[in-house]
Amino acid sequence: MELFLRENKIWEHRDDYIVTQLCVSKSIQRDLLLLENQLPIYVLEKLYDTVVPSSVKKNNWFFKLAHEYFASCYPRHKESDERRKFEVKKWEKSLHFIDLIRCSYLPMKMSNQYIDSQKECLMLRAATKLNEAGISFEKVHNRSILDIKFEKKPFLSWFLCLGCLPCCRFFKARLLLPHLKVDHATECVLRNLIAFEQCHYTDEPYICNYVSLINSLIRSKDDAELLIDKEVVVHELESNEELTTLVNGLCKHVVTNSSCYYQLMEDLNEHYNSVWKRAMGTISQVYFRDPWRSSSTIVVIIVLIFIIFNFCRAVHLMF
Repeated sequence: MELFLRENKIWEHRDDYIVTQLCVSKSIQRDLLLLENQLPIYVLEKLYDTVVPSSVKKNNWFFKLAHEYFASCYPRHKESDERRKFEVKKWEKSLHFIDLIRCSYLPMKMSNQYIDSQKECLMLRAATKLNEAGISFEKVHNRSILDIKFEKKPFLSWFLCLGCLPCCRFFKARLLLPHLKVDHATECVLRNLIAFEQCHYTDEPYICNYVSLINSLIRSKDDAELLIDKEVVVHELESNEELTTLVNGLCKHVVTNSSCYYQLMEDLNEHYNSVWKRAMGTISQVYFRDPWRSSSTIVVIIVLIFIIFNFCRAVHLMF
């Protein structure tokens, strides 16, 4: 409680070694979010209301202090006022600090589509394979990190090779992914969130589902480079190989019986399994990868049509 109050008014405690030394402060924060160090948050709240004098609290309720203290552990995205109001209600039901952090990851609505244990578990292709099938990866803003969408027009997506042309994005099949920043604290946060869900939210494993989806997309250094080039993922690690190793290691020994991305993975697999769309994706990669290659291809097609037209005209005049 003293730590939260001092962090809340850090400008009044400039001589405090614990709150001013970043390495010490981060080490304490990391210890407080470890699953084995959790205390029931309602007990801490009761103690805070009983022990801390009103003159010190100054209308700062405990959940607000805890939320602000762990702000650096939350996904980095802008939130609307509506979302903040919604989350305040959810904070009151939090079991521990790690549950408080988990609430910040959840969007306003999450679907939980159960997978029948008799069915074969869906396997998603890697990012480079999906890209070869004409699926583009795009970064989106102002959205929860778990809010991943796959968008394509039913008829226009049959002509994916036209998607690279200006003002022709309706021809694209787009996987919209919120920005993910990976730093040296990300592994600790995600591992504890996954472990917490395995203990308390076995029927709502949203973080496990998200990490499993990212793990399916990033299976090699090439997959990581693709998502980094698209600015979907940004990391502060030593190399792309280290990012791949980190992501691939998060889901080991994690068991879930449901997935909120089941329909998303079905749609992606259906798109990939279409021979026509894979062919269109290949054409797009080879002949329409960038504006220069696209313009060259269009010029060649026009010249070819012109030559065929003149040839037919010449044959018609001869006979």
